[in-house]
Amino acid sequence: MINKVKFKVKGNSAYPVNMLSKRGIRLSKIRFTDDGVSFVVDAKDYDNCREYLEEFNRKYAVLSEKGIVYYWRKLKKRAGLIAGAAIFLVVAFLYSLTILTINISGNSLVPTEVIRSKVCETVNPPLFNAKIDRKRLEKCILSIDGISSVSVEKRGTAINIKVLEELPILDIEDIKKGFQPITSKYDSVVTRVIVTGGTPLVKSGQAVKKGQQLIAPYLMAGENNTVMCKAGGEVYGKVWLTKSKVYGNTKLKFKRTGNKSVYIDLKPFNWIKKKKEPPFAHYQTKKEIIYIGDIIPLKAVKYTYYETKPVYVEYDCYADIDLLIKELSHQLEEEIPEGATRERKWYDIKKLDKGVNLVIYYEIETLIS
Repeated sequence: MINKVKFKVKGNSAYPVNMLSKRGIRLSKIRFTDDGVSFVVDAKDYDNCREYLEEFNRKYAVLSEKGIVYYWRKLKKRAGLIAGAAIFLVVAFLYSLTILTINISGNSLVPTEVIRSKVCETVNPPLFNAKIDRKRLEKCILSIDGISSVSVEKRGTAINIKVLEELPILDIEDIKKGFQPITSKYDSVVTRVIVTGGTPLVKSGQAVKKGQQLIAPYLMAGENNTVMCKAGGEVYGKVWLTKSKVYGNTKLKFKRTGNKSVYIDLKPFNWIKKKKEPPFAHYQTKKEIIYIGDIIPLKAVKYTYYETKPVYVEYDCYADIDLLIKELSHQLEEEIPEGATRERKWYDIKKLDKGVNLVIYYEIETLIS
């Protein structure tokens, strides 16, 4: 089979055909079209033809290659693709026969590891070309206490096991204990009652004590008969919160005695010795950044400790009453339940022999159930 190459040169000129012929390149099947000329050359003239066309900047394209050489080249390319596809299919087939994982679902009471250890007595991955005896595996899992049903399915490289657990036997007394009434968390006056289950025992405007039942876990079936059920709902009420504090006529302060101690922390030169501890039981501290030396100043931290002593001084709490009310009110606000509505706020100042007693009051509406 003779090797041939078909070219197509763009342009309407016959100049490329003439020049190739003058160069000794044999052309055949010359065809002129509207957008160029096509011709066939021997494979041995392929390189000379291509070099000429590129030398004179001629736009060309190789339309076809025919012959035993080109046929063999294509066959080798196709053989590589076919071999790669065959290897992929073999690997995929072998992979499908492999068991790599065990997936267990549907259990909440029986531990997963208990089921897995039982399964591994029959099937212990990774396994290759293993035959799964589903009935035997299901029977093995059903022998576990607490499992009532099981299904086994092999999908891909995984064994999917879905179990159904036995329902625990409930004690009648435990069932009765589960029906608990809803009780009040505060001393309150009821404002709203919203019942979703059970029987309400209070109504709006009624005063209740902390721990008192608000909604009972039963429904009335006639005049004297009741049916147990779960109590549900929300009960809101007005609650009064208080916060009090006694302020004396004297106040503890710390006054400086005039004694002081200085410590200079010059790093890294102080890394060997520990930082000097203040020699006073009560003191105030002053920290400064200083520089030591003239030519090459070194940065250091200067600590000055001033000795103080506790003394009691006369204190007029009425002068700071606004600040004291604000501080105590802030403490009380931190105790207000989330979602509560503030209705009123007031305070009371009671004069004592050696000071005053400040009391803050809050009236709120909140969930008391």
